[in-house]
Amino acid sequence: MKILIIGGTGVLSADILKKSIECGYNVSVLNRGHYNSQIPQNVTIYKANIRDIEEVKVKVGKEKFDVVIDFLSFNVKHLQTSFEYFFYKVTTKK
Repeated sequence: MKILIIGGTGVLSADILKKSIECGYNVSVLNRGHYNSQIPQNVTIYKANIRDIEEVKVKVGKEKFDVVIDFLSFNVKHLQTSFEYFFYKVTTKK
């Protein structure tokens, strides 16, 4: 399973990141890169500000994920922007 965690260094997101790796998932993180020294080496890091969706588009490119977990949406506008972009980045299995 391929997972993208938006955030990844907070209390909750760091625990989810750790557990996902323990389960053997392919984990990536998208964040601004301020605390990435805490992120394990086997995690792909996309350094971008989620509030700048054009920057995110450049960094993430054509990558697809099975799951996207957003720990940085704090209001409806944030969530709507993330959802509109990442909706097409999530793979579907038949």
